[in-house]
Amino acid sequence: MDIASFYRKWLTDLRDAQREDGAFPDMAPFITCGYGNAGWGDAGVFCPWEIYQSYGDSRILSENYEAMCRWVDYLEQVSTDLICPDTRYGDWLAIDSPDKFNAPTPKRLIGTAFFARCADILAMTANVLGKPDDAVHFEKLALEVRSAFNREFVSELGDVAGETQTGYLLALGFDLLPEHKVAYASQRLVERVETRGHLTTGFIGTPLLNPVLTKIGRSDLAYDLLFRREYPSWLYPIDQGATTMWERWNSYSHAAGFGDAEMNSFNHYAYGAIGEWLYRHVAGIRPDAPGYKRIQIAPEIDSRLSFAKAAYETPYGPVRVEWRRTESGLTVCGEIPFNTTGRFIIPDGYDCPAAVLGQDEMDAEGAICLQAGAFYMECFEVSGALYNGASNELQGVG
Repeated sequence: MDIASFYRKWLTDLRDAQREDGAFPDMAPFITCGYGNAGWGDAGVFCPWEIYQSYGDSRILSENYEAMCRWVDYLEQVSTDLICPDTRYGDWLAIDSPDKFNAPTPKRLIGTAFFARCADILAMTANVLGKPDDAVHFEKLALEVRSAFNREFVSELGDVAGETQTGYLLALGFDLLPEHKVAYASQRLVERVETRGHLTTGFIGTPLLNPVLTKIGRSDLAYDLLFRREYPSWLYPIDQGATTMWERWNSYSHAAGFGDAEMNSFNHYAYGAIGEWLYRHVAGIRPDAPGYKRIQIAPEIDSRLSFAKAAYETPYGPVRVEWRRTESGLTVCGEIPFNTTGRFIIPDGYDCPAAVLGQDEMDAEGAICLQAGAFYMECFEVSGALYNGASNELQGVG
């Protein structure tokens, strides 16, 4: 669905509500709540960049650039030695919170992590808009905030303050750690998930959860969370009758009925972020350039799925992918739109003689090059290499 015009108008509302000191509101158009809160106000920087990645139109960046800069200037002004102060929400509605305002992930950690990521985004934005001096400035700021984050919140080994899933997700997902600490922090995240057996994240951590697990090579664990049916999980609300994304994992249950009506939305955005992971990592449809001018097909295969099928509407037309597990391996077919090119990344655990309707060229990284139109290929499983899930029951998504 093409909603670029809607987002462009909404970002106008967000800019209109920005305070003189650069703080963005919690919502736009501004009606209530507050200003300058980590993870909420940062939308003024994150959203233009993500919309640009989806649609490839740099006007969304140029229209919002000044407001984006003012937000980062605001964060620098309110910080102390580049460490952001506590703000209102934190990891909102995290499972281990004693109340909704006091999740165990330190709020200063969350704010500083978002500060670093906003500076990174502004450096990339400045490069797109041909502002090299600004790019250098924000690259330097991002490095300085990253250094402050590590000094304040990360141990010599790589332990992240608070020892929460969300803390490790921010550190790894926003690339805040020095390279020599990444492996240790990744293992600590895995331990935090495996020990609990379920997610403990709130609004801040949940969108990062499955993408970061895949990033560190643990798509099997991401699939474990996807298939979990007990509370808290994505399938739990469905088993309780959900047809929309809820604000809470247990907004309603057959056993207890409705939750507290004071704050119990049945149409809420946050946990629906799993949809991005389903499209990008289960189906494997990912942008390889802004606006999907180049497309990457890179499904993550799990033994608990027999097939996956998805379509995504890009500015150039639909991308379609369908993969199916077979007795000998995997078949993958689909199409990419005209005026684009693509790359098929052979899934881990498979070998893929290039059987792509005569298009058998591979690039230097071993990916199969795709031209516009239909494609088809067969991959053969390498014995013992495919992730084995907890259940042998085959399911499908699509």
